[in-house]
Amino acid sequence: MTVLLIVLAIIVIVLIIPFGVSAAYNADVFTLAARAAGLEFRLFPKKPKKERLKKARKAKAKKPKKPRKRRPEDDPEARKKEKLEKLFRFAKVGLEAMGRFRKKLTVNRLMLHVVLASDDPYAAAILYGGVNSALPALMAIAEQTLNIRDSDIRTEVSFESTEPVIAFEITLTISLARILGIVLAAAYAYAKLTIHARREKRREMLAEERTDRDGTAEPNV
Repeated sequence: MTVLLIVLAIIVIVLIIPFGVSAAYNADVFTLAARAAGLEFRLFPKKPKKERLKKARKAKAKKPKKPRKRRPEDDPEARKKEKLEKLFRFAKVGLEAMGRFRKKLTVNRLMLHVVLASDDPYAAAILYGGVNSALPALMAIAEQTLNIRDSDIRTEVSFESTEPVIAFEITLTISLARILGIVLAAAYAYAKLTIHARREKRREMLAEERTDRDGTAEPNV
């Protein structure tokens, strides 16, 4: 009896322990870590080996980069705008994909700091307006989809610097009990639809048999 209680206690603890992931982007560096019971395990980037670093340095020393021809897409202003558009597009797709976990995922931390800057003050102002027009739509989707506990969203424009600065951090957690509940609910819905489809198919077959036998169809109930 004691062993059974211990096993049940362990199962309950495992089910309620929050598991999750943390992702951050700052200074062109992306980091990813797994979380469990308050502990964090870094997944990316992994610590590089010294040998790989030496080989990479030797390869760079042997093969100097050739100057490439300037193309229209190399325009710094176009690349800044494209980078921001991709970031917000991926964020929107990711939030919509998490809709199936509506209010089941907990966001312990959501941070987004954007400082818009450009060589041209007018271009910086245009970027600032575009970001501020996209953020409300993204936050509306996020608030409908996720259970956000702490958020820190800031946008600024700088006419002194020439490069935009983006810092992003998010920590998502969910318990195994909630994942199990979602799976069971999905399985129940699938089974219900399957049973209904089988009943409809059987009813159609019986109606066809009755029609073939005496030419009368089964009345609709």
